[in-house]
Amino acid sequence: MGLKRLHVLALALVVVLVLYLSSSRSVRPVSETPLGVQPVPKSRGRTPNQPYHPLLDDQDSPATGSECPVCPICMNENIADLSGVASDSDAARYVNELEDLSGSQVPKIHPAFKGIPPSGILVSKMATEHDFRASWLLDTLEELKAKPKHNRKQWEQAYIAHIIKSLDLCQPSSTLLGWSAGRNPLASYLASKGCSVWISNVDQATEDDFESLPADDALVQDEQPRLNETTLHYPELVDEATFAKKVSVRSLDPNRLLAEMNNRFSFVWSTRTVEHTGSISLGQRYILNTLETLKPGGVAFHSVQFTLSNLAHTVETGPNALWRKSDIERLRDDIKALGYELFDPYWGSGEYPLDVTPDTAPYKEANHLKLVVDSHVVTSFALLIKKPDVAA
Repeated sequence: MGLKRLHVLALALVVVLVLYLSSSRSVRPVSETPLGVQPVPKSRGRTPNQPYHPLLDDQDSPATGSECPVCPICMNENIADLSGVASDSDAARYVNELEDLSGSQVPKIHPAFKGIPPSGILVSKMATEHDFRASWLLDTLEELKAKPKHNRKQWEQAYIAHIIKSLDLCQPSSTLLGWSAGRNPLASYLASKGCSVWISNVDQATEDDFESLPADDALVQDEQPRLNETTLHYPELVDEATFAKKVSVRSLDPNRLLAEMNNRFSFVWSTRTVEHTGSISLGQRYILNTLETLKPGGVAFHSVQFTLSNLAHTVETGPNALWRKSDIERLRDDIKALGYELFDPYWGSGEYPLDVTPDTAPYKEANHLKLVVDSHVVTSFALLIKKPDVAA
């Protein structure tokens, strides 16, 4: 009988020991991360608040659904769907660019451009990855039936559409004007919303300058001269009959405005056409000329190629002039003297990976928000200008 009791006691001890060991594994020492907070993974050039990403952080770090909602690599999409991020080698190149950021071969971004511009209000600002994480841009791209590519051309198009929608500028009685707009979905999108659109062609004015540019740089390959209504029609956005009624392509010269164009348009825009006028000063004159076409209360959008590397030295002339902070400030003074208003400029260039890692030649179509041009880190800067509600 005593031996039997000993066996029962031994079995009870084993059970207690097993329960203790299993429960101790679920108890977190005080020094570990609190409940509900993921450990901070070892970073490869990430910003402190950057969400964990399986390709940019250590592979053994926890992935719990906190990955970037719009990531330049995964983007919650099949990786093969993204031109420019179509393979593991492209992803590896992206990571290597992050790790090489401190190298002397990459121009630096000036400290004056530290910070993130606001995303929820209309301001003059530069293209950032921060905007590609914002709901307004993602919703606008969905309306344009476009997948996010994280390039500055797409950012410009989305911002233009967002401005027009936010300010309710596309009315059946409204006419909008795109200067040397290139082939993109904006004309079709605007026609689908009910307003009329003029698109100015470039072959009558600066065709030689356009043809001399690298096709994968300031003008992407599909932005070529000799546009027509056929090349601008996006059937997934608007039917052919509506497009033909609402959109017309015209040969126009901003230096020789037609009398019928003055005070006619609710919104005018150009995307990186300004720097191809031959110099910064000519670009400023180009912008001022186009403002004459605005109706009272109308708004203009012009994006310029902007240097982030230097406050003093730049490329002032030629087909790829690079604007400085002081050039925008001088334009703001000129605009104010004429009675117009430049929406407040914000100088933050962003702090996410694509904001601090410029693309280098050969340039990609995706992940192309900042790039290296002539020893400068360059991006697009959007200038928003309003004409007074009552003409001066």
